[in-house]
Amino acid sequence: FPVLIKASAGGGGKGIRIVRSADGFDAALAEARTEALRSFGDDRVLVERYIERPRHVEVQVVGDRHGTVIHLGTRDCSSQRRYQKLLEEAPAPNLDAAAREGLHDAAVALAHRIGYDNAGTVEFIVDAGTGEFFFLEMNTRLQVEHPVTEAITGLDLVELQLRAAGGEPLDFDQSAVTFSGHSIEARINAEDPSDGFTPQAGPVRHLQVPPGVRWDAAIAAGSQISPYYDPLIAKLVVTRPDRPAALDALRDALDGLVVGPVPTNAGFLRWLVDAPQLRDGEMTTNVIDGLGAAEMPAPPPAAEAAAAAAAAWLGQLLDERAAAPSGPWTVLSDFRLTPHTSDAVAVLRDEVGELHEVSARAIAAGRAANTSSATRDGVAVNIRGHTITFEVPDRSDAWAPTATGDTGDVDSVAAPFPAVVVDVPVVTGDVVATGDVVVVVEAMKMLHSLAAHGAGTVAEVRCGPGDAVEANQVLVSFEQHERDLPADPA
Repeated sequence: FPVLIKASAGGGGKGIRIVRSADGFDAALAEARTEALRSFGDDRVLVERYIERPRHVEVQVVGDRHGTVIHLGTRDCSSQRRYQKLLEEAPAPNLDAAAREGLHDAAVALAHRIGYDNAGTVEFIVDAGTGEFFFLEMNTRLQVEHPVTEAITGLDLVELQLRAAGGEPLDFDQSAVTFSGHSIEARINAEDPSDGFTPQAGPVRHLQVPPGVRWDAAIAAGSQISPYYDPLIAKLVVTRPDRPAALDALRDALDGLVVGPVPTNAGFLRWLVDAPQLRDGEMTTNVIDGLGAAEMPAPPPAAEAAAAAAAAWLGQLLDERAAAPSGPWTVLSDFRLTPHTSDAVAVLRDEVGELHEVSARAIAAGRAANTSSATRDGVAVNIRGHTITFEVPDRSDAWAPTATGDTGDVDSVAAPFPAVVVDVPVVTGDVVATGDVVVVVEAMKMLHSLAAHGAGTVAEVRCGPGDAVEANQVLVSFEQHERDLPADPA
C-alpha cells in the first residue's frame, strides 16, 4: 500500500479508488466495481501500485497492417480533477532526452508486440520525484487531446486513422516525423469548480469565441446543455513557437471566451494557466484535487460584474444607434432607469434573480471588461475568464420579486442540478440524522449522494429510481426534530 483500484474496461476517471491500508480495501473494491459496472457494463478492475506524485504522460502511436509502427511524440495530461483531464499539452515539458526516448521506445515496442495497426495512445504514469515511468493503459483510438499532436507535427491523425483502417501503408517513416512549437488544449466543461466541479446543465444564450484558436465544439448560441452526458462541451486549442508563449496565448484566449449562462470551468482554467506548478511544468495529477476551498479562484464580485455588464450593454446600444438610427436598439430610455437611488442609471438581474443597481460612475469604470456579448434583453461579460450573465429586465418587472428555487435546507433535500435518480434509501417515516444519505442521483455519468441537512423524520419522498429531476426540485421533505432542551432543574 498504497494501491490504486481502476476499472479495466474504461477511463474518464470512473471506477477508480485509492487504498492506503488493507482495512479499506474491501469497501473500495466494492465501490470501484459498482461504478465500473454502471459506467462500462463490466465490473473487472486492475490493482496497481499508487504513485504519490504522478504525472500523466502519453505517447501517440500510429501503425499499419504492414508491420510499421511510429510514434508522434509525447503529451502531458497531468492537469486533472477526479482523474479527468482539463489541460493537455504537447510536447510534455520537463522530460530529459533519455526519459523522452524511453517513453517513445516503450510505446512503439508495445504496439509492435501486439501487432497494432491504427492510431492509438500509450499512457504512462511518471513519478515526478524519481523520473521512473510505468505503463498505465493503451487507448485504441484517437484521444480527445489529439489536436495538440496534430498542431506540433502538421499531421492529420483522423486521416491517418482512416487510411490505416483501410489497409493502406504509412507513406512515411519515423525519420520524417518532426516537431515544431508547443500546443495546449483546454477542455471547456459545463461544471461549477466552486462547488466541487459538479456538472451543470442549462442554456447557452451567449457564445463568443476568440480569434486565432482552434475551437472544436458541440455547442452554439441557443444550445441546451443536457445532464445526460459528460460535461465536456468544447475544446480550445492554442499553438505557439514555445511553451511560455502558448501559455500566454491560452490565458488571452480564455479572457476572450464568452459562454453562458450555463456555468463552465473557463474561469478556473484561466486561473490555472498562471499557477506556478503549471508554469514551471511541475503539475501532478493530484494538485487540483488537493486545493482547499480558500485556494480556489473566486468569481468576480457582483458589483464589478454588474458594472462591466452595464457598460457592455450600453456600449452595444450606442453602437447600434450610430449604425442604424431606426433599429431596435434606438430607444435609449429602454436602458432600464432605476427608481431607487439618485445616481443609479441601470438595473440588471443576475443568474439567481438578484437585482443590481448600477451607477454612471460604475459603468464608466466597467468599460475595462475583457470581452462581452450583448443582446436586446441580456448581456454576458468575461472577467478574468469567468463569464457572468445578466438579464436586462423590462421596466414593468424590473423591481418585481423573483422566485428562486430551494436548493435544500433542514426541511428538504433538493436536486442541486438536473439529474436522474439512481437510489432512494429512505421511505416515509424513517428517522434520519444530519449527513445521512437520502437520495443518490446521476448527472453526466457521475454519482452524487444527497444528504439530510438536519435531524428529522422523512415526511414525503417525491422521487423514485429512474426519475429525471430538475435543478432545485425538492426530492425528500422532512419533519424537523426539535433540539434537545436542558432538563428542568426542578
